[in-house]
Amino acid sequence: MTTSKTSNQNNTLEILSFLNLAFKDYIAARILILNNQLLQGAVQASTSIEKYFKAIDRMKGNRTGGHLKIALLNQVKNYDPKLLDSLNNSFLEFLIKVYELRYFDTVPTGFSVNINSNQLLAEIDYTVSEIQKRFVLKAEGKVIETLYDTFLRQNDPNLFRGNFLLQGQEKKEFVEGKSTQYGILVTKDKSILEVSYVPDKFSDDGDFLKPGITVGK
Repeated sequence: MTTSKTSNQNNTLEILSFLNLAFKDYIAARILILNNQLLQGAVQASTSIEKYFKAIDRMKGNRTGGHLKIALLNQVKNYDPKLLDSLNNSFLEFLIKVYELRYFDTVPTGFSVNINSNQLLAEIDYTVSEIQKRFVLKAEGKVIETLYDTFLRQNDPNLFRGNFLLQGQEKKEFVEGKSTQYGILVTKDKSILEVSYVPDKFSDDGDFLKPGITVGK
């Protein structure tokens, strides 16, 4: 998937709308993460990738509804398997999981996530870059500039700050730099345990599904 070849102008505009809304959620996620609001940043990242995947879904003429879930991932995989193969499946599962926190009354007891600021920022930057570069939308033979393109052209700090790709930094080096670690656990009585600290060392193993907090039986 490299170019929108749709002849339906309304469909092209709808795809563009999804891309731009997804990008705004992505920028919001970056701002939250850079300010160590890691749980909120993760949830915002989830809504961003949901919209990006729905834009891809629209390219195929589908209208998969709801939030980010396996069905939507499967639609994307059917249309562009190389994209899904290029992404971190553990990260996508993590994004599906953290979305549950938008509806805290239905979150199961024992729910726990572990978030590292550098790892999360690097992965959302990489994921969005991989998705965006696959879109070239055209109208009347002219390429339509997306918000992502505009921010790139303007060297906007909201996109460039801490972005290892745009700063020309190795991902492993960035992820294993100084960061903030956050963990959350929903207890049996629906209380929330949270912990936040600066780890002495963090390894770039690509795993986003480690428990945030564990307690003894």
